[in-house]
Amino acid sequence: MSTEADGEHRINTNVETDTAPAGLATTALRPAVRLLVQRPASLGELVTASGVSRRGVEALLASWQEDEPAEGGLKVDHEDRYRLTEPLRSRVAAEWGIDQPADDRRLCDPAMIERLTAWATDLPRPRRDLDHRPATPEGVANRLDLLATHLDLRGASILVLGARDLDAAALATDGRARRVATLDVDDAVLAAVGAADLPPKALTLRWCDVRVGLPASLTGWADLVISDPPYTPAGMEAFLAAATGALSGPEARVAISYGFGETRATLGWQVQREMLRANLALCAMWPDVVTYEGAEAIGGRADLYLLAPTG
Repeated sequence: MSTEADGEHRINTNVETDTAPAGLATTALRPAVRLLVQRPASLGELVTASGVSRRGVEALLASWQEDEPAEGGLKVDHEDRYRLTEPLRSRVAAEWGIDQPADDRRLCDPAMIERLTAWATDLPRPRRDLDHRPATPEGVANRLDLLATHLDLRGASILVLGARDLDAAALATDGRARRVATLDVDDAVLAAVGAADLPPKALTLRWCDVRVGLPASLTGWADLVISDPPYTPAGMEAFLAAATGALSGPEARVAISYGFGETRATLGWQVQREMLRANLALCAMWPDVVTYEGAEAIGGRADLYLLAPTG
């Protein structure tokens, strides 16, 4: 490190580091950024504030380094505390919206649940051959609100595998995602979703049988893939293959709903095993998030899994 006249020094960025977290990960990092905008903070304080790993915080700090050492930027004082100096501090505060009021708006407020309920009445009856057990509007709202709480969906490209639950319609109406697309094998479901009162060009609808493969235009397209696949090993395998093919990179995520009855642990293990076989790591699992109309075999509810690619 090079010592400067004011007793502070810049970070040595000539070290091996991960890519700076961005996109979906910014929600977790926001408390650390807010702390650093407010005052100098040690690496340990930034990790504690955010719950993000040391390497993740270090990657964020490294991304703020300026090309010219003489300019204001990120410095480290003699107590190993990081400090943002101008003009970088103001730029970071603006880019992260630190000085703006917190946005506590739910993705699915009561008005959105009413719209989901109305849209669902126009859907064709579920087809047993496609293993459709529709989620309730409240279940869809729970799923999307939980994802929006833990992931920064602003500007994201989101793909929903399966259009019947109307997650894609809700996301397109909400507007915080940059692009929303949904795939389904049932033309009647796609037609019903396409006829819904949605903002113009807010939602891309595509026919797809995931057993055949993902449309080429959606390969490597998504920051987040959401799916509620058939609850069988073969169904999970097919949908996860499509999901992983759609991911845009290592920071992208897959959100899968899955549940099994309390006496069916072997089946649960067999289906969960497909997640590992797809080279996906389990980041989080929230129990009893999604509720269903019917689906008595699983108690009418399922857990939500958040998965990360490892390949």
